[in-house]
This record gives sequence, C-alpha cells and structure tokens, in this order.
Amino acid sequence: MLYQPTIFISHPFKTQIFFPGVSEEGSLKFEPNYLKNSIEIGSKKMGFGQLVIPNLTHSSHVHYLETNLLKGASPIVADSVIVDTPLVAVAITHADCQSTVIYDPHQKRFAAIHAGWRGLFKNIYSNTIDKMLSLGSRAEDLLVFLGPSLGLEHSAFENFKDEVPKEYYANMMPPYHFDLKAIAKKQFLSWGLLDQNIEISPICTAENLNFCSYRRSKKQNGSLSARNFTVCGILL
Repeated sequence: MLYQPTIFISHPFKTQIFFPGVSEEGSLKFEPNYLKNSIEIGSKKMGFGQLVIPNLTHSSHVHYLETNLLKGASPIVADSVIVDTPLVAVAITHADCQSTVIYDPHQKRFAAIHAGWRGLFKNIYSNTIDKMLSLGSRAEDLLVFLGPSLGLEHSAFENFKDEVPKEYYANMMPPYHFDLKAIAKKQFLSWGLLDQNIEISPICTAENLNFCSYRRSKKQNGSLSARNFTVCGILL
C-alpha cells in the first residue's frame, strides 16, 4: 500500500511510502529477508534507474552523494543522504522513526532523512539543512515532508532526564510523553524554513495497524524487524 505527500505534487520530485496495509503490490514484503528486493521493485515501478539504500545507525551523520561518486560507491553509512542527480532514488526504512524528505525545487536537490528520537535530539535535521544551505540552497525554498511516525500518545520517555535535552522539556506532556513531530517542526522553523512549506503526516504508526511499528510490536510480542520504507528521488 502507498502513502504519498501532497506538497510535491507540482514538482518533478516523487516520494512514496510503502507499508503493509492491504498492499497493491502483492509481491512486496516487509521483513528483512525480502525487504531489499521489495525496495528495488518499488523503486523501479516509480521510474528510477539507480537506487541507494543507506545503512542506518540512528546517527546525525549527513552524506552528500556527489554525482561523480555514484558508480562503484562504497556502502553509505548515514541517516541523511543528500542527492542532486536525477533518476537516483534513496530508500529509507523505518518503523516509528521519522522518515523525512527535504526538497529544493530551485536547485533540484533533496535530502532523505531517517530520524529516530536519537537522531532528532542529535540535530540530524539541523545538520542536513546546514549542509544543503552550504551547497547553495535557500531556507525559504525548501519543501519538507515528514511521514507517518510515532505520535505523542505513544512517545513515552520514562528516562527523559537522560535521553531528552532540556530545551525540549517544554514539549513534554504528562507524565513523560514528548511530541516528536512538534520538536522536528520547531527545528525546521528555527532554520528559517517557511511554515507553509512543511507537511507533517498526522498518522501515528503505533496506532495505525496498516504500518509497521516497533513500539506496538514490542508490546504485543510481534516482529521487531518488519519495516515500512520510503523511496524518493527526482524524475525528469
């Protein structure tokens, strides 16, 4: 099953989130043994000729994929990948974590970002935007889509004093829940991105049974390795 943002509709930029649901793509699987093949199938159906699947480590590391390094490149270990080459897709796997895409329609450049709470609090968004600006993008031009991810009701941090920076305590709801989507938006706006250029999905992956959810599966003794995936890139 597919979920698509509306913010990129008028642009040659395509983003699709694949999740189990009642899948239109009967061959797609969301477990590790099948995931890579399913991502490749999804990418080809979207029209991309080359696919990058970074190794995600819940870091704040940003990798700029330069055109001349595309062929024969070593595996990318990063949770944010910036690309400005058409027909090259980036796939991000996720279950509760934020899968976010930032697109510059003027420079024809995008960033595909995996932001778990660790990456969020380590400023992966700030690092990504800073890099995009250094490459010539302007904050007011950037379009952002933050996909289905963990919502406030399920974002409990019992050890928040050790895990959450004090600057975000204002975003805490009793007893120890944090609005991770609001924190992300706060970071976007602090860099000068425009509110009307930010689209945040209201879907909570832990509540919506169509999506893979780590926290829900952990409570129900289900699969902890199943993942949704997002594929994005610039089409000609």
